[in-house]
Amino acid sequence: QSIFSAFLQGHANVISCLCISEDRRWIATADKGPDCLIIIWDSFTGIPVHTIFDSCPEGNGIEAIAITRDAKYLATISDAEIQEVCIWRWTLAVETPACTLNLLKEYGVQ
Repeated sequence: QSIFSAFLQGHANVISCLCISEDRRWIATADKGPDCLIIIWDSFTGIPVHTIFDSCPEGNGIEAIAITRDAKYLATISDAEIQEVCIWRWTLAVETPACTLNLLKEYGVQ
């Protein structure tokens, strides 16, 4: 078994969360700060295959990220005062979420 390591360049802000697909092919990273990004990386090559720019315009960035078992969708939770859950169909190379939901304050911070 070989070991591969790579320096993933792309985020200007501090990476706040990451997730890895079940087949270990895709790595999704998200950050906190101005002009926050979500970047999906090919773990076999270390190359970014898709970037979602300004992924959290109403907040300070992304608090949490997850990828579905089939690796077609990403789910994110923003780090805003009213947190927003976004579902992204990243394989379609679109910059807007497929759907969003605001989390009410009574649910607490996620």
